[in-house]
Amino acid sequence: MPQFPDSRIQIIDWVSSTLFDNDPSTIEYLAYYTMNNISSAKVIREDGTILLDELYAYLVIGGWGTWSNAIQSAEGGTKLVLDYTDSSGQEFYETKVFSIPGHILNGLQNEMQKTNRNFSIYPNPNNGSFFVKLYNNEGERQVIDLYSANGTLINSYMSSGNMAEIDNTGLPEGIYFINSRVKGIKATAKMIIQK
Repeated sequence: MPQFPDSRIQIIDWVSSTLFDNDPSTIEYLAYYTMNNISSAKVIREDGTILLDELYAYLVIGGWGTWSNAIQSAEGGTKLVLDYTDSSGQEFYETKVFSIPGHILNGLQNEMQKTNRNFSIYPNPNNGSFFVKLYNNEGERQVIDLYSANGTLINSYMSSGNMAEIDNTGLPEGIYFINSRVKGIKATAKMIIQK
């Protein structure tokens, strides 16, 4: 695993030879580093070639018995979802979604979906009108972001209860992502609109 001067590896989230590029002869890692008190997410080959380097990107560890869902599978391809802090490294700033060329194995994808205990979407698929059931304590402020499959933020919603009703019946059919954030813990799930 490549190491950089004055840096520390926080966690290695993914190891793959087929997920991050089209060359199966190399191993790639999705790793989170801290260098000079700045966090970054890197997709990096075993030989040290950097495929993606995102400053201020971070991984939230833990929370309600879940693990990171940074990699999501969609009909349009596999997506990498990263959260970012502001330049001070203190506050949540934004989420970005990147397309990556590989695919998650079906068994692993199913296991990832089982481990998401932060929220559920129903009905799913839907016509653009749906409910998000939040598994948090009543009264905690939660942000729900709706993204298109290419990573464009469509809208953000706030909820302080355990159920949020969202109506976007004007959206076209396709794959969307719901990102939920509460107290620094995030989770992402796929949603399908069919009319």
